[in-house]
Amino acid sequence: MRHLFRQGKTVALVAVLALTGCMSIRLDENLADYAESVAEYRQTLAGDEDNFEALRELGAIFVRTQHPAEGYPLLQRAHELRPEDPKTTLYLGLAAESTERSQEALALYARYPEMPLRSSFRRVMQGRYQWLVREVARQEVQARLADEAALANVALEADVVAVFPLAYQGGQEDQFAALGRGLAEMVSIDLTNIERLQVVERARIQVLLDELALGQSGYVDPSTAPRAGRLLGAGQVIGGTFSVLSDNSLRMDAALVNLAGGTPGSEVTSQTGTLDDLFQLQKALVFALLSEMGIELTPAERNQIERIPTQNLQAFLAFSRGLQMEDAGQFEQAASLYEQASQLDPGFNAASGRQESVSSMSATAGSTQDAVRTAAQGAAPTARVNIVSNRVQRLAQSVGASIVGRSSDSGSSTTDGTDDQRQPAAEASNAGVTTLPDPPAVPPRGN
Repeated sequence: MRHLFRQGKTVALVAVLALTGCMSIRLDENLADYAESVAEYRQTLAGDEDNFEALRELGAIFVRTQHPAEGYPLLQRAHELRPEDPKTTLYLGLAAESTERSQEALALYARYPEMPLRSSFRRVMQGRYQWLVREVARQEVQARLADEAALANVALEADVVAVFPLAYQGGQEDQFAALGRGLAEMVSIDLTNIERLQVVERARIQVLLDELALGQSGYVDPSTAPRAGRLLGAGQVIGGTFSVLSDNSLRMDAALVNLAGGTPGSEVTSQTGTLDDLFQLQKALVFALLSEMGIELTPAERNQIERIPTQNLQAFLAFSRGLQMEDAGQFEQAASLYEQASQLDPGFNAASGRQESVSSMSATAGSTQDAVRTAAQGAAPTARVNIVSNRVQRLAQSVGASIVGRSSDSGSSTTDGTDDQRQPAAEASNAGVTTLPDPPAVPPRGN
């Protein structure tokens, strides 16, 4: 009779495994899966508290099994021993992020350029950095909006500049409207070459636009610039409009609003020409704005600004549309457009750089556990344990408990599966099932 119960138990287990495969249900890692490794690493640390591998791997196990508070001090010590190790840096960042240490996590993720190019952890760090920048910016902007009255008397620094997208006012909107974001991005990139200026991140500006319900228009005129500047902590705000007419003539009007000198004042700079002159007109606009700011350029700064990133208008249009999709949170579409821009002009480094960044962010966006799973796909902790076997054993116990209840002679003893002597695969064979069907393909991300 006991054999019938055990056989039924195994058949039920096979059914459950097949069902979970069909439903794409993910079995989360559990600390019990790593019981043997945890014990071994703890024993190692008892004899050598600065054993780097034990610190790093035990800390990573705690982070992966949703015990970040326990993993944080271990990873912190491992990072002190080897700050150049990519895995340690990433998992310490994840532990910091999971324990509400966002600024520390940002500082750790920001070190991704220092990591080896072939490291799978570098890409996760890069994507997580981009994602967390947006989330921290959102929190800060929301906090400022909630206490906006207190910002009225806060002094603003003239060296902090916010560049908003230019609003399109011409015809053929579907074709050219996205250029407003590309032009603003080029202005921002040029201004970052000025050592004395601090340019507000585009992600922070987009968060503010979303909160103010300005969305994809992104238009900030001189009347609304003072509020936008206070909310961003920017002493100077650049916004404006542009238009492309049917004869391909181009006009750009940019307003520089100075909020740092008491009463806000604004100056409008205009550049006109043809669409073929787009990149030269953009550079002329930047030099005019810098002149209005009273900034004298060094020869090196001038040379950097004069560099034109691409002469290919179609590549720049694809890049601008990529920015539009990225700002809307459509990361996969943005990456595709950046790739298109790079194919049209392989020397367009801004496009290839954004493609790498957005692709990384698309893979790691979401909760910390989403990022942990992405990191785990690159390289799992070196745990001396069969995760699948342990999980199958525990799942079998739970299924069996629902059929026959717990019994002293059922072949199971503890819920962690350490004393279970049964062989599920053999039992499945005895039940007439020789192999499980292949699991279904993993659905594309976002489906």
